[in-house]
Amino acid sequence: MHRIASTGIRSILRSALRIADSAESSDGQPFSEPEILLPHLRSRRYGWTHFGVMIPDLPEPHRFFSMMSLVGATGSVAFDNDDAIAGSPRRNAALVAGTAASHPAHFGNYAFGDTFVAEPDGSLVRFGDDLTLTGSYPEYRLAGRLGGVDIALRLTNTDTTRSTSTSGY
Repeated sequence: MHRIASTGIRSILRSALRIADSAESSDGQPFSEPEILLPHLRSRRYGWTHFGVMIPDLPEPHRFFSMMSLVGATGSVAFDNDDAIAGSPRRNAALVAGTAASHPAHFGNYAFGDTFVAEPDGSLVRFGDDLTLTGSYPEYRLAGRLGGVDIALRLTNTDTTRSTSTSGY
């Protein structure tokens, strides 16, 4: 009887998740919610925010650019490393970034209000002196210096599923 009940409960929960989770239906759709690009620093609803920029097929010696940040605590062991955080878990920002030419790649942790600064409207997200994201939807600038490589990008978000060109400024 226990196995039948647990199978039934699991089936009901999977069905409920498919109804409540809109992520799959949003996959591949045009971007239409710029308000989700905000750094939720003091939110009770959101525990963390992710910013990421990945650009493939760059000329040598860079080949690619990758920047990934997690602002706040994700609750996952891979990212919430107590030995590496700069502040408390909810008040820490982690940044991994680099190109093939900036090896070893950059990894840093920044404490809110000290080495990490972000405006509530998302117009400024600064990881110490390493990397700064400025602007508002749809135009952003990403600038900094990582592993001896200067980063100066102008990024344009679009409501299409295909990316547009990225150029320096």
